[in-house]
Amino acid sequence: MSTLNCPSHYTAADNDAARLLSLLGEPKFTALQKAFGGRRIWIPKAGTRPSCLTCCQRDKCIKDWRKQHRPVADIARHLGVSPKTVYRVLERDA
Repeated sequence: MSTLNCPSHYTAADNDAARLLSLLGEPKFTALQKAFGGRRIWIPKAGTRPSCLTCCQRDKCIKDWRKQHRPVADIARHLGVSPKTVYRVLERDA
């Protein structure tokens, strides 16, 4: 893969960003960065993000288990998320 001269300092090692840059071209890539802020662009992979319904069910479980006084660490471990995610869900409704 050839080295791309990107104003945001992406290199060929940044495979997703390099592919996106080559597909969109520099003006559109730069516009995308400006619209969403920052140099890094997160590109989700298929199957890596749960559906909204899954997140809603997860959030309900977190709230229900916390009402039962279950420890945050146990909730996080059981759901396969970080304790920070559990706290974030709980803070959203506080």
